[in-house]
Amino acid sequence: MLAGASIIVAMIAATTVLIVAEIAAKTDPVHIGFKAAAIGAPLLLAGMLVMVAGRAIYGNWRKAAPVANVTGEVTRTVGLLASIGLGGMLVFLLMSGFKAEDMPAAIALGVGSGAGLLLAQVGVSLRNDRTYIE
Repeated sequence: MLAGASIIVAMIAATTVLIVAEIAAKTDPVHIGFKAAAIGAPLLLAGMLVMVAGRAIYGNWRKAAPVANVTGEVTRTVGLLASIGLGGMLVFLLMSGFKAEDMPAAIALGVGSGAGLLLAQVGVSLRNDRTYIE
């Protein structure tokens, strides 16, 4: 399961680098979205499959496995760090002078910061000995 989470974290990093590079190259925002989806979707799917395979190998689908606490902590930490980093970049962008051509970057940073908070919430819900299937 930790390997799957690592793949998903690597997907987030690769997609972030791609988005920043495409924004620097002044690419159309629609094409940036398609490129990010083309890179991120296969890695996200691979990470999810590895996590499910790890869960199947570990067994005990009815109760949270001990590794779920570690996975939840890692997911929460990654989500918070991503949210803080992207939110800080957004604040820096706004403080340095916001222009019309900065709109795609601001939107991407805002969405990324929100996604980081969502990821942190998923990490919190993985912990505390919750059951997955009732």
